[in-house]
Amino acid sequence: MADSINYTTQFEIEELSIVSKIGYIDISTFFEEIHIFDSIFNPCVSGKILVRDSLGLANKLMFDGTELIKISIGKTKNLSRLEKTFRIYKITERKPVNPNTETYIVHFVSEEYFLSQQQRISKFYKKTYSDIAKNIFEEYLGLKSNKVFVESTLGIRQIIMPFETPFWCLNLCARKAVNQKKSPTFVFYENNVGYHFVSLSSLISKSPITTVNYQPKNVLEEDMSKDFNGARELEVISQFNIDNNIKSGLYGSTFYGIDLTAGKVVKKTANFFDIYSKSLHANKSPNVGIFQNKLSRLNTQMTDSNIVVHFSDALSGKLDYIKKNNPVSINEEDDTYNYMIERRALIQNFMNRRLRVVMPGNFILTSGETVNMMIPKLTEKTINDGDNLDETLSGKYLIAATRHIISFNRHETVMEIITDSTIHNSTYQSSAKQTSLLVANG
Repeated sequence: MADSINYTTQFEIEELSIVSKIGYIDISTFFEEIHIFDSIFNPCVSGKILVRDSLGLANKLMFDGTELIKISIGKTKNLSRLEKTFRIYKITERKPVNPNTETYIVHFVSEEYFLSQQQRISKFYKKTYSDIAKNIFEEYLGLKSNKVFVESTLGIRQIIMPFETPFWCLNLCARKAVNQKKSPTFVFYENNVGYHFVSLSSLISKSPITTVNYQPKNVLEEDMSKDFNGARELEVISQFNIDNNIKSGLYGSTFYGIDLTAGKVVKKTANFFDIYSKSLHANKSPNVGIFQNKLSRLNTQMTDSNIVVHFSDALSGKLDYIKKNNPVSINEEDDTYNYMIERRALIQNFMNRRLRVVMPGNFILTSGETVNMMIPKLTEKTINDGDNLDETLSGKYLIAATRHIISFNRHETVMEIITDSTIHNSTYQSSAKQTSLLVANG
């Protein structure tokens, strides 16, 4: 095939082979469907292949867990490719179709998944969380530096890994880490280019890899087949959720820090704007509404909706004795306030607005990248409408997860995208009339 794209769902399989005890077995001619998954909330890329076997391959290979699968698939030989070797970890749904043919599903995952399960880390670290993550990636997971992407974290930390798996330790570091702006939204995941230990704040600030246009289904299929950036389907999974916002402390929280060194309890409150200001954002305005309840208080003033009590060294660094005798320790204590209060709230802010988008297959669309969504108003346009852009849905999004679906003659990418902000000019606020109606209800 020439190195050019003729239609949007085009793909080319350079290699799809099972690597077994007896050598390489090409299965590119008798697979029925391939699914490949990645997510910023999952540590590894995984997938499955539906195989239609008329050669007795399952019997010849005698699958026992030693097999690998090598995949090299892309739009063309040089564009938008996935090239990786995975471990096959199980075969399911094996059943005969006729006397000469059977089908089964081959499940695969990155080798590091099992490498992590087979090791434990019991080690004292006195490093930044980013340096700890690098050490785990290289020493325990055997990853090369060009396959690891780590954002720098703030502060030297003292921590003992309690005889747990590398993945568990990486997730622990992600939960506790804050970046240079004190944003506590680190995630640990693998996508098509490698493993990442980065904050959502840095991910959402990246330039979009493409602009996605959505057109309603009355657009002719032949026109859609020429639009490589055109979304074929769109579903709004969530636009807002007040209940989850309150429970997560997104609108407001209170932190009680028990400082044993200072012998005191420190109380610190935070409202939405305190938390929101810690991170970089996709668009110009927050995607939450500010409303007043029947007690004439704003939702951002109700800081008792989420209470966290935890050990803290909030005051220790201010003690003259500590400053004089152990000043280094001031930078070595965990930032418990940020990751205990703000992390959950900031992640919930991202999950408020989630879309599911079906795209022409493209391995460039992978977790951790951003896209710009252009979504029209789904209504009849009049002369006075002006811009036809739906401001409630359009804007910059982070790809949270993707599923690549490859059948015999078609490649589609289903992506779940999230955002922490909108293209509105300002944050919406409830009106006096709305509040008066609540008060009138008694």
